[in-house]
Amino acid sequence: MIFYPGKKADIPEYLEIYEAAGWEEITRYRNRYFIFKGPKEIESVYTDEESFSTRIKREHTWVLLNSFIPFFIGLLAILILKNQFFASFFGNHSALSFSVNAIVLFTLMFPLACILAIIYYKSIYLKRSSYFKQPQKFAIKQRFKRDVVLSLTLGGVVGGIIGFIFGYFNLF
Repeated sequence: MIFYPGKKADIPEYLEIYEAAGWEEITRYRNRYFIFKGPKEIESVYTDEESFSTRIKREHTWVLLNSFIPFFIGLLAILILKNQFFASFFGNHSALSFSVNAIVLFTLMFPLACILAIIYYKSIYLKRSSYFKQPQKFAIKQRFKRDVVLSLTLGGVVGGIIGFIFGYFNLF
């Protein structure tokens, strides 16, 4: 899987580079993540550790910047929900009020979750960029179940702390 950090208008040129190198596009997600296939003996498009490391940094930056979109939507939702009309409406519907507040809280915490995920994966896979020519070895090194369990545990602990703080100070 390859992350593309550039402009969407440049995607055809980007794909030409991969096709010229012998890679075939299988699928893509949001014009940012591309999955290619090629013969087993084909060389990686990344030719050095520095360029691969730069790609990883660009991916982290893109994820972090885009995590603020739901954050700002959540802030806007708070301003709307604090309006007297909406406050009186939700006051009569406690289950709906709880659900909306939970969704808004999630959107506000999304950047924090992304930051924690980036820190987690950077610390667990310190030398990820050194595998730029050996993606198979990196895939073997990954421990999917461990990563999921630790990520969920970390998220649960942070979510519990945030929930406690919001409840203790009656922020919602």
